[in-house]
Amino acid sequence: MSLDIDTLIAKFEPIQIRMRTDTAGCGYLDARFDEDLPNDAKLKMPLWMIEPLYKRGMVKLDPARPKDYSRRFFTAWLVEPEHYDLPPLYYDVGELLSETLRVPNILDFFLDGFHRRQLKILEIGDAKRTEKTEEYFNKLCDMEKKIMEGSINMQAYNAPWRNGKTAFTLRVKPGPSNQRKRKREDD
Repeated sequence: MSLDIDTLIAKFEPIQIRMRTDTAGCGYLDARFDEDLPNDAKLKMPLWMIEPLYKRGMVKLDPARPKDYSRRFFTAWLVEPEHYDLPPLYYDVGELLSETLRVPNILDFFLDGFHRRQLKILEIGDAKRTEKTEEYFNKLCDMEKKIMEGSINMQAYNAPWRNGKTAFTLRVKPGPSNQRKRKREDD
């Protein structure tokens, strides 16, 4: 199994959970508790630690999912996705949560919201950065920022072509042209 760096970093993102059992000797995970974690204790844990505990039924995500991945958030987000500031690794954490919770419909929400946000990037995109593009750029997560950077660079590179100015000129050697008709061979 290969991981890209964003997925690896996303596994260390802290997620709010609630303990479903008393856990002996794990009080060090949260400074509020001495030695043991009581049942119903709320704390934040990295996603890599939550995965095995969730599969064993020892923790539950509160409420069912973190706030930015809940059905309520998606309902509001999909109305105007370009107006929401997303955390840096939003899609990577969401994909890992989808696998852990076995909730594949999160990915459908991501595709729809991502598509609308990309349309906004294309709408405001230009070959140069402006105040409007900078304002929207600050609302994007890391993956979307990379895509917007690539879009801006591509537009800057293609601008001379659209305006009829090429970066180089094609030169054709003048000389005799060989435009004879092909002779027919009769057998």
